[in-house]
Amino acid sequence: MVLNPKSTVGDAVKAIATLVAGLAALGLFVVLLGGHRFWEKLDTYVITFNKVRDLTPGRPVKFAGLEIGRVQRIFVDPGDPSRIKVIIGVNHDFALHGGTFATISQKGLVGDNYIMLDLDPPVGPVLAPGSAIPERVSLSVNDVAQRLGLLIDDIGPKFSRAAD
Repeated sequence: MVLNPKSTVGDAVKAIATLVAGLAALGLFVVLLGGHRFWEKLDTYVITFNKVRDLTPGRPVKFAGLEIGRVQRIFVDPGDPSRIKVIIGVNHDFALHGGTFATISQKGLVGDNYIMLDLDPPVGPVLAPGSAIPERVSLSVNDVAQRLGLLIDDIGPKFSRAAD
């Protein structure tokens, strides 16, 4: 069945080419917005945390504020279920050295979490891909608020007794 009797084979080819180009562009946008970067060459490293505070795959990895990679995978450590393993990908041309440690930081007061890498002197040798990077625990605003709330709950009754 032909919808337009005046259409030619050339018109059909143009329509099909337009449809294919549109689907290809849509697929490219889905891949890029989904965080897949096939052209990146990343070296992987492992960090073991006690908790990951809403960290998700695809979040940035920064070194002294410079974005150098991204979080690739997060899973419970099979050897110690109380610990969380995070696999990060670091740009192949960025060398990490011994003395590098990782913290989970937050963008602003309510922003997304990301991994911040820093370096303690003395600077050690270059870390081989696949190496473990140690965690350094830091308090987030939420942690401080929670601890302050627990402290107030603990001290409140004592003040009431002292006032009586």
